Amino acid sequence: MPFAKITNRFDPFWMQWVGTVRRGLSSVFFDGVCLGLIGIWWSGGVSYHGHIYLKHGADPRRAVIIWALLGYFCFKDLRKTSLMLRAVRRVGALLSIPTFRWSAYLVCCLGAAQLAVAQVLAMRVTLWDVGIFHQILWSLVHGLGFNSTLSGAGDFLSDHFAPS
Repeated sequence: MPFAKITNRFDPFWMQWVGTVRRGLSSVFFDGVCLGLIGIWWSGGVSYHGHIYLKHGADPRRAVIIWALLGYFCFKDLRKTSLMLRAVRRVGALLSIPTFRWSAYLVCCLGAAQLAVAQVLAMRVTLWDVGIFHQILWSLVHGLGFNSTLSGAGDFLSDHFAPS
């Protein structure tokens, strides 16, 4: 029997094995990046040479959402092999049950309220944002609209709304 026929006979097995390992490693890498970004978010940033990077919580949150959406829509194999995507799909299925959905809303609202109170008591509230919103509230009460001299645009709505 020629050598080419022997290797061709085993090629599908090897290709299948290599594909499985590659899919497994890609899902481990994907889950590692997701968990790393979530860890950066929860830890409050990355300290490097006395400077804290990614300290704003929205940056790692946005990154993990974009990363998860790319993984879900661009790589169909990750939908089945990634632990993070399977957990999100399982929670999504559970949210279709009304009692679970409302209890999840309640837990999220109570957790957010508890976190907000803890941040205020720990003095971890960014005073710049508090000053902007305090000034907007004062302007609204006195009939001046969403005016703020602290924000760059002057009008809070035009600062956050850009139709172009």
